[in-house]
Amino acid sequence: MTDDRRQLTVDYTNDLIEFLEYLSTHYSLPRKPIVLGWSKGTNLLLALACPTFLAKDLRERAIANVAALIMYEAPGNAFGLTPTKDYTTAMAGPFPDHVTTEQEKKAITAQRFADWISGFYKHEDITSEKPKYGVDPVGFSKDSLDREFLARAEEPTLVPLGFHWGLSADANERAELAKLAIEQKDIPIAMAWNGETAGYILSAVKAGEALGAKVYKLDDKGNHLFFAHEPKKFMDGICKIASDLTGHRVG
Repeated sequence: MTDDRRQLTVDYTNDLIEFLEYLSTHYSLPRKPIVLGWSKGTNLLLALACPTFLAKDLRERAIANVAALIMYEAPGNAFGLTPTKDYTTAMAGPFPDHVTTEQEKKAITAQRFADWISGFYKHEDITSEKPKYGVDPVGFSKDSLDREFLARAEEPTLVPLGFHWGLSADANERAELAKLAIEQKDIPIAMAWNGETAGYILSAVKAGEALGAKVYKLDDKGNHLFFAHEPKKFMDGICKIASDLTGHRVG
């Protein structure tokens, strides 16, 4: 496996395209699939949509097998944005003195990330040019979510991997790639978010809106794990977006 962030993303996107081709070849699908990406996974949707990221033949294969793309709770880094204070506050700070191994440090980093992303936040002036994102969570998914659901939703062991791949190591290039992905007309694409999610997620929503993206709020009080808290509400919202994007009734 390569350590090149961009090449890893190309590899993962190629895997996704091959999976979509497999579905089309082996199953009698009534229509092409609608692909939903969550959190860091939304980077793969930007990779599919961007006219310049993939080799021409690879992107054409993607277009041939995708009806629409839905980016659910994309992070700010997908748009080349600087982390917001909620993120830096949650992730910063020294490790305890007794922690000495890299494995222990990775575990603590993963837990800090899980606590941050599963928090509920109160924000102010979201519609203004300078919104005030909440920094300290007013609650956590672990306070109300079934423990089994929480474990499946968080997948903390995957957190370290998420830091090692992306559209580019350069923030300006990520911003340009995201811009091209949102503005292209080959594949319908939309963004979805929730009202009490982390500020770093909302910063991506603001960036997408500024580029003209179709943006949908699923719930006023939902957070990053809304699909686990309110699965039916989540699916109803995603189906509505899918219907809007494709012109077909979904769900």
